[in-house]
Amino acid sequence: YNEAFQGFSFTEEYKIDLCLEVGRMAIKGFKKKIKETSPSAVLKQLKQPCYIDFENRYRNFKLEEGAARKLIFHLRVPIQTAVIESLASDLSTDIRLHDKRFRTKHSLTFNMLLDLQKKQSFRDFVLYLENAEESMRAWIKVYTLDYSTTKDGEQTRLERLACEQLTRNIDLVISTASEVAKSHPKTLKDWLTNFHKRLADSFQLRLDELLEISGVEESKDKPILEFFMERFIQELQKLKKELKDSFTFLYAEMEEWKRRPYDILADEMIGCTKQCPFCGAVCEYMNPDHPGNHLVTSHRPTCLTANSVRLNLKHISLDVCTELVKSNLKFTNRDTKNKPHQYKKYREIYKDWEIAPNTSRYSSFYWKYFVAQYIDDITKHFGVSKPPPGSKEDKTLQEWKRLTWEAVEDNLKTSYQELVRSL
Repeated sequence: YNEAFQGFSFTEEYKIDLCLEVGRMAIKGFKKKIKETSPSAVLKQLKQPCYIDFENRYRNFKLEEGAARKLIFHLRVPIQTAVIESLASDLSTDIRLHDKRFRTKHSLTFNMLLDLQKKQSFRDFVLYLENAEESMRAWIKVYTLDYSTTKDGEQTRLERLACEQLTRNIDLVISTASEVAKSHPKTLKDWLTNFHKRLADSFQLRLDELLEISGVEESKDKPILEFFMERFIQELQKLKKELKDSFTFLYAEMEEWKRRPYDILADEMIGCTKQCPFCGAVCEYMNPDHPGNHLVTSHRPTCLTANSVRLNLKHISLDVCTELVKSNLKFTNRDTKNKPHQYKKYREIYKDWEIAPNTSRYSSFYWKYFVAQYIDDITKHFGVSKPPPGSKEDKTLQEWKRLTWEAVEDNLKTSYQELVRSL
């Protein structure tokens, strides 16, 4: 709750739109539930096991072969699910290990700024300025999808990681099956019970489904356990090949995963999203719950946010926070209850921010260049006027317009390298 929202209310038109949207969401969830519990859905779930039973009898498979095939059927989905659930974490880890852009929040921000300039899209800049977290998440998602579809040899990186995880899962099943066999179970039912117990933490297996397989229980004069193990290992290798072939569709299904790699990366990389109260620059700590004050080493011109207004200024502000906080100038905003307050006493209002005067000699070079490039778009977006011709601010703007991208890029890289060395 914030005092600034006192007296806030929805319009009738908005209330109707909100109710319609909530209704659409409810209908979508209800349809999904009906679909999952409908007779056709239940019959579809029973189709494959019934088909396996039919095929076992029609082809006159031996008992051990029929039992092995049914067990493979019950293992298919759990193994596949385990691969996908692990894949999100595996892919995000792989990216952080092999791409220097994802080493720190500083490296992420540095490369995002380079990409923003390369795209030359004012709309993308505005998203970054006004909602840095959303912009960073979108950038991470695009990069993750591109990384996952890049080929390493004949496979994409995503397929390679999936196959590696599949091999680990299959090896676990094989080693567990062998260990259970060495415990000398008397019957197939005993073997299945022990097998389930050992793998319960790794795969989502239902004991009741596995015990149905023991319905093919061997007769006293013809034990099947020894032959079952041999056939089971063979069927596992077939399953491994089939699942490998299915991994070509993983990329298209990524959006439906419970945990998505780009979400994991964003949660690890973005960190604190608190913005400077004067220029909107995002706190640089990777820990969202970091101790101490919020910190930004490179502030922006204050015209790139509408958070605060410099008192008695009737046109766009080209000031930078690091200069303002050592001045006697004043600002107003919601946090001051629209009362004038000196910039140099900002800590009285923003106790959890530390804005050091002249933090870096490279401070905001990038954003000064951006302001000079997009001055018409910026003034239109924020509804402010340009500095009067011949004014001090106009001379500052003309100076910024003489900056070249080559010089700005070099300064940005130098600033980043100095920052990395200081960590």
